[in-house]
Amino acid sequence: MNWPIAFCFRFTYRKVIYVKVNVFYFLAQRVPSGVTNIRLQPTATMFSVGQTVRCAADGFPPARYRWIQLPENVEVSANDTLQLSHSAASQSYMCVASNFVDGNETSIYSQHVYFKSGSKPPSSCS
Repeated sequence: MNWPIAFCFRFTYRKVIYVKVNVFYFLAQRVPSGVTNIRLQPTATMFSVGQTVRCAADGFPPARYRWIQLPENVEVSANDTLQLSHSAASQSYMCVASNFVDGNETSIYSQHVYFKSGSKPPSSCS
């Protein structure tokens, strides 16, 4: 976009000089894209009951997250975080990140995450 800008300078002799400067203004626009580069935090795939796993992905517009219990394909969490109690142990889970671009849904799936049954999260050292 080319916007003309006029500057006016006054000197002691009362002369007015107009200087026309063309300014090129570039507005960086984010182009809508699908969801890419899904990752888990922490990066392990085996967890103890009570630990928390967070899912993140790149994309524009921002992704919507959900956790699916496998093999039943039951949604167990509608956000980016999964934390399980003893009753849901010994199961496998997968994070799904998705967004909509031009009316089409784009989804990406994480690797499977496993929670061990009968184990407790590690205690912190004191």
